[in-house]
Amino acid sequence: MASGVDEDGYVNLTLGERRSVFGSDVLVRPGVAGPIIAEQQAREGAAASADLGGQDEPGLGPEAPGSGAMAPTDAPVAPVEALPQSFYLDVELDPVGGVRTLGGILDEVVDPLRAAGGTTVRLHLSLSAENPGGFDAGAQRTVRENCATLGHRGEFED
Repeated sequence: MASGVDEDGYVNLTLGERRSVFGSDVLVRPGVAGPIIAEQQAREGAAASADLGGQDEPGLGPEAPGSGAMAPTDAPVAPVEALPQSFYLDVELDPVGGVRTLGGILDEVVDPLRAAGGTTVRLHLSLSAENPGGFDAGAQRTVRENCATLGHRGEFED
């Protein structure tokens, strides 16, 4: 997910982080976002090394000649990164175009999550409607009957 796109690429690109979603956000496929984020992290790491003036940190230089020990700089070890174990998305859907938005979420977010082995995906729909003038008896009856036909239970409140 990114906040947008500019001439340098994606703005505020994230992958697997819980965040609010806004209508101006751009959905970026994990296969596209992952390499971009990895490249950004590598550039930041190189910049941090350059800030050290090219000097090795104490204890990380080569071993004494002839010692036979392998220097840590000869075999870089990638840090083990804890992988996120859950994902949350909270989207407010437009009552008119919400079905299209929901379809996009199912295709572009839910399907890749389901494709990851061992994933359990739960979808919850929360609906709220407010009418300052109140809902007349006909609207109440229609909504209650439709909910019952669909196997759901909704409630009107004062």
